[in-house]
Amino acid sequence: MKPLRFLLLEDSVLDADLIQASLIEGDIDCQLVRVETRADFVATLERDRFDLILADYSLPSFDGISALEITRGVNPSVPFIFVSGTLGEELAIETLKKGATDYVVKQRLERLVPSVRRALREAAERAERRRAEEERQRLLMQVERERQRAEGLATEAQQRAGELDAVFAALSDAVVVYDANGTPLHANPAAIAAYGLDPTGLDREAVARRLSIRHPDGRFVDVAELPSTRALRGERVEGERFLFTNAAGDDLIILASAAPLVTDGRPSGAVCIWHDVTERERLLEQLTAERARLEAVLRQMPAGVIIVEAPSGKMILCNEQAERLWRRPRAKAADGEPYPEYAGFHANGRPYEPEEWPMARAIRTGEVVTDEEIQVMRSDGACGTMRVSAAPIRDREGRIVAGVTTFYDITKQKRLEEELRRRAEQLAAAARAKDEFLGMLSHELRNPLAAILHALHLMRLPGASAMVERSLAVAERQVGHMARLLDDLLDVARITRGRIELRKAPVELGTICSHAIETVRPLIEARGHLLCISLPPEPVWLDGDPTRLEQVLTNLLSNAARYTEPGGRVWLSAEREGEEVVLRVQDTGIGISPELLPRVFDLFTQADQSLDRARGGLGVGLTVVRSLVEMHGGRVQAYSAGPGQGSEFVVRLPMGAGSAVPKAFGMEQTEDEGRPYGPYEPREDECAPRASVFRSPASVPADSPSPSRALQSKRVLVVEDNAHTAETLAEILGLWGHTVRVAYDGPAAIEAARRLQPQVVLLDIGLPGMDGFEVARRLREQVGLDDATLVALTGYGREEDRRRCLEAGFGYHLVKPVDLADLQQLLAR
Repeated sequence: MKPLRFLLLEDSVLDADLIQASLIEGDIDCQLVRVETRADFVATLERDRFDLILADYSLPSFDGISALEITRGVNPSVPFIFVSGTLGEELAIETLKKGATDYVVKQRLERLVPSVRRALREAAERAERRRAEEERQRLLMQVERERQRAEGLATEAQQRAGELDAVFAALSDAVVVYDANGTPLHANPAAIAAYGLDPTGLDREAVARRLSIRHPDGRFVDVAELPSTRALRGERVEGERFLFTNAAGDDLIILASAAPLVTDGRPSGAVCIWHDVTERERLLEQLTAERARLEAVLRQMPAGVIIVEAPSGKMILCNEQAERLWRRPRAKAADGEPYPEYAGFHANGRPYEPEEWPMARAIRTGEVVTDEEIQVMRSDGACGTMRVSAAPIRDREGRIVAGVTTFYDITKQKRLEEELRRRAEQLAAAARAKDEFLGMLSHELRNPLAAILHALHLMRLPGASAMVERSLAVAERQVGHMARLLDDLLDVARITRGRIELRKAPVELGTICSHAIETVRPLIEARGHLLCISLPPEPVWLDGDPTRLEQVLTNLLSNAARYTEPGGRVWLSAEREGEEVVLRVQDTGIGISPELLPRVFDLFTQADQSLDRARGGLGVGLTVVRSLVEMHGGRVQAYSAGPGQGSEFVVRLPMGAGSAVPKAFGMEQTEDEGRPYGPYEPREDECAPRASVFRSPASVPADSPSPSRALQSKRVLVVEDNAHTAETLAEILGLWGHTVRVAYDGPAAIEAARRLQPQVVLLDIGLPGMDGFEVARRLREQVGLDDATLVALTGYGREEDRRRCLEAGFGYHLVKPVDLADLQQLLAR
C-alpha cells in the first residue's frame, strides 16, 4: 500500500520535525512535503494530489486562512488541519466555520494523530458516500435511458410496422405469408389481384388449384413442390422460374422466391414472393433481337466500332472491322478484363496517354470527339493513321452509362494525300521552273539580239563605214551564241522524246578531248583560265558517237569555264579503271550548294539564278550530258564541297574492243603531255575597259541628225555588263549627238553618274554583284540626280518584271532588243 501524501505549510524547521515525529510515532505512514511561501504552496497544490494538508496559521508573509481559501478553490474535498501555537479558541472556531477540518495547537501535538486519523476517516466516508450517490445517479440515468429507449423502440416498431404494411401494400410483387401448416395468413393487394380473390384462409391445395402454376416445360407444379411448401421444410427458394395464369386468364412468367420464418430454431411459417417478369422477358427478347440486328449492321459497316461501359471502360461490343484495323483478337466482354491498351501517337510523336483517347474523354467528361486523326501502331507493329470519333451514351436521367467509338483506317488516304501534295509541289516547282526558264530564255536571247540590232543600226548610219567590220564580228559572235542556245534546246527536246539516235563507231579518247578543247578554247582564253590536261599515254578506244561524246565534254568544260572566276583553274583528266574510262572535269569555281547538288542534272537547274545572269546558259547542258552519257551505257556524277569550293564532274564510260580497233587517228602524246594550256591573254574585243567615254564625232555627215536635234543633246549614262551591247548602243547614241558614258557594273555606274551628272540613265537590271534596282536606289540618293530619267533596259520582259521596275522608281521599262526609234523619241522628250 502506497504511503499517504501530506502537504505541510510551515516556516519553522523545528516545528516541522516535531510534527513529522508525532506522525511517525502515531504509526501514520505518510510522505510529508513542506513549503513555506504562498507561491510554493500554490504551485505544489496544483501540481500534485495530497491526502491531507497541515498548515500553520501565522507565517511571515502568508496566513493559514488564505491557504485554506486557496485549497478549497483547488481541491475542496481534501482535509485541512491547522497546527498552530497562537491559535485561540475564538480563532479556532472561526477557522472551522471557514471550512477547516480541525485544529491542533503545537503545545498539544499528542492530539495531532487522532485528529489526522479522524480527518482521513471522514474524508474516506465522504468519498464513499459521494461514489454511492454518483452510482445511484448513474443507475437512475441508465434506467431513464432504457425507458426512453424502450419507448423509442416501441414507437419505432409501430412506425416500422406501419412502414412495412405500407411497403407490403405498395409492392408490385405478390407477397403471401403462411403459417406453420401452410395456410395463407396474409396477402398483399398485388397477390389478391393476381389470384382473383383473397387467398387468406385457403389451404395450400385450394391455392394450387386456383393458381394453375406450371414448370417452364408446361408440367403442373405439385403441392409438395410449391415454393411455400419447400420453405416450410426449411429450404430457401431464390428466383425460380414458373409459368402462371392469372385471374384475368393472362399467361405470365414469374420468378418465385420463398424463405422460412424461424422461431426457436424451427420454421414457424413462410413468406413467398411472386415477381412478374413477363414484360422484362419480352423486352429482353426484343433487346436480343435488336442486338442481333445491331451486330449485323456493325458487321456490314466499313468502320471499326467499339462500345464500352462507363465508367470502367470495359468493352461491351467490338465488330470484326475493329479487330481487322487493330490486328488484334476481339476482347471478351464477359471475362471482366479490361480491353487491351492501344498504342497511339499525336502528330508531334508524343504517345497518347490513357485519359487522352477519344473514348476515355467521351465516357469521363461527355465530350463528343469528331474525326480526330491518330497515328497508331497496330499489334503486329505496323504503323498507320486512323480517323477516330467517340460519343457518350446516356440514360434517361442524362447519366453517362456507355460510350461508342468508330475507327476509319485512312492510312492509304493519307498516303494518297501526301502523294498528291508531293505531286502538286512538283507541278508547282515545274511551273516555277518553266517561268524561270522562259525568263532565262528571254534574257539569253534578247541580249545577243540587242547587240546584233545595234551593230546593224551602226552599219546603216552615215559615216559608219569604219565600224562595219567590227559590227559584223559582233553580230557573228552573237548569232553563234544564239545557235548554241538553240542547239541545246533542240537536243533536250529530242532526248525527252527519244528521237536521238547514236551513231556509234570506234573513237579514240584523245581525239574527243582535242576537239572539245578547241571548241571551248575561246571562252577559256577570254576568262584568263589556266587549263591543265592529263590523258593516258596509250590510245584509249571507245564505242560511241564521236559528236555526242565531244558534246558531253564540251558542255562540262564550258560549265567549268563559265562558273570559274577569271584567272581560275580548270582540269581535264582521263584514266582507265578496269573496263571503264573515267573522265574528270574539275574547277576552282563557285562550287555547288548541298541542296542543289542532288538536282544539278535536272532540267533548267542552274546554280546562277541571280538577276544579272552573268554566266549565261539555260540550265539544259548538264541534262544533255547525263542523257548522252547514259545512252552510251555510262554514268555521270557531280561533287562539290560547297559554295566557293569548286566542283568536279566524273563521267564513267565503258571501253571499246581495245586492241581489235586500229589507231586510225588521234591526239599524239608528247613528252609535254600533262602541261597546262594557258594562261592566255584575252583579245582586246573580248575584254573592253570597265568604263569609256564616247563623244559626238568632230564632223557630222549631211544625213546625220539635224542641228535642232543636236540642240537637244543630253548627257546619257549607259549601264550594261554585256560589252558588245553597251559599246554599240553608246556609239549609236554618240552618232545621235548625245554625250555618253558607259559603265559595266554598279559601282562603276555610281562613280560615272557622280562625274557626268546624266540626264538619262539607261540601266540594265541584271548586273553582276549589285543589281539594277540597288543601283537605281543609290543614284536617287545622289545630289543633282533628282530630275534624271531612269530607264530600265533589260532582257526580262514579263508584266511582273515591268511592274517591279516601275515600283522601283524607273520612269520607263524597255525590253531588249530596244526599238531604236522608240529610244530616240524617249531621248527627245
